Amino acid sequence: MTTRITVAQGVIDWNNFANRIVYSVQQDGKNAYVRDLSRNSLRGVISNLMNGKLNINQPPYALEKRVNDEHGNEVRRVKRHEKFTVPKGWTSTLVLGEDRQEIEIVQWMFERYGNTVTGIRTLSGKLNQEGVPSPKGGLWYPTSVRKILKNRAYCGDYKFGERCRGKFHNFSLEGVAERQNGDAAKYNAEKDCFIRRDEFEPLVDRKL
Repeated sequence: MTTRITVAQGVIDWNNFANRIVYSVQQDGKNAYVRDLSRNSLRGVISNLMNGKLNINQPPYALEKRVNDEHGNEVRRVKRHEKFTVPKGWTSTLVLGEDRQEIEIVQWMFERYGNTVTGIRTLSGKLNQEGVPSPKGGLWYPTSVRKILKNRAYCGDYKFGERCRGKFHNFSLEGVAERQNGDAAKYNAEKDCFIRRDEFEPLVDRKL
């Protein structure tokens, strides 16, 4: 019985030993390429951080990403649900968003959680009761409230590397490390993250 499989390179006769060897070599080459790409990409991010270029993806709730050209001139503001690739040589930072209600909601969360005995479940319930849409447009849950309260960007700090494990490589302050087979995804402790204090205009008091 002849067994054939179809791949990007065409049809391979799986009963032919030479074809199986060629296919295996090609797959190993692809895997090595992807690993190198992953390593180089993370190295680039770390290099940019050390040179003052922040790696900012989607801005968090109540904030926007301000994009500056190579001369430091503001080019545009990127809102939370927008996608925009920052060109090479340009920089980005976080600024307060235009939605005043979102800003007031974040400030209310921190004030209530920091100055009273109100828990995150009560906060999420109150927001739902008032009909306030969550960052995704639906209901608020304790996890979404907790995510905001733990985000250091609201007190003006930049933080990178909280989730330390990618598919092939790990981020740490010491550089790039190979991920071992079987390693489970986990989060870095705050002391192991890249943190730059007072990078943005704060939305809430750091003491909260």
